[in-house]
Amino acid sequence: MEITVKIARKEDVPALSAVARKTFRLAGPSDSSEKEISEYVAENLSESVFQNLVENEELFLACAQSNEALVGFIVVKYHSNCPYKSDLQNSAELQRLYVLPEYHGTKASKLLVTEALKECSEKGLDAIWLSVYSENGRAKNFYSKYGFQETGTTHFQMGNEKHLDIVMVANIA
Repeated sequence: MEITVKIARKEDVPALSAVARKTFRLAGPSDSSEKEISEYVAENLSESVFQNLVENEELFLACAQSNEALVGFIVVKYHSNCPYKSDLQNSAELQRLYVLPEYHGTKASKLLVTEALKECSEKGLDAIWLSVYSENGRAKNFYSKYGFQETGTTHFQMGNEKHLDIVMVANIA
């Protein structure tokens, strides 16, 4: 199975939204209410949201493809200061990494993260940070393979629900 990475374009917007909608539930608490999840997805993962992301020059948005089909994506915001490391003034935030479940365990996620780290390095950034649901051990283990280390906590607000997230930071070599 060949997987390639490319920069997202306007024509990718419907597929980006579809992948996000299919995968969002995998990253967070299994006990979240269906109402809160549905409202969050409708508000934050719509095609209009992705249209704005694709057009935003302050973001790196790349897609993983297999046989011309979009199977995952990554969103990185340049120059986003980490809330728990005040000494990181030149950092980026990995805001989203979503890959369809049937492509977990392939190289799709690895290629996306590697490309994002390369992009951040070329931009002269010193570090990259992210937040991940505190009980998502699979994600935390994955990110640790790329040098991300736990540095603090934050909360993810989804409607009336507040979930504990772990903040992880990696230096960019």
